[in-house]
Amino acid sequence: MIVWLSLWRGLQTSPGERIPFAEIVAMVARKHDLTVKDLLGRSSARDIAWARQEAMWMARRHTGLSLPALGRRFGRDHSTVLYGVRQHEARMKMEEAA
Repeated sequence: MIVWLSLWRGLQTSPGERIPFAEIVAMVARKHDLTVKDLLGRSSARDIAWARQEAMWMARRHTGLSLPALGRRFGRDHSTVLYGVRQHEARMKMEEAA
């Protein structure tokens, strides 16, 4: 996590450090060669959905916003944000094990 943010922000961050929501979405969009509109849109294409789930995970970890507040920002229900966070965590665990 610290390495990922370092690559995108050029500095070290800790899990509790606050990062603005808009900055997180912009960073994830750039990382995946997408637009912010893609991440906040309705598309369910796998590459966009996975990037969106990564943004949800980052936002949950670094904004201090509640699940309902994040849901409003992403244009989704809070349970969708929770699902996205859990899916991204599961993918990270699988990548570590590989």
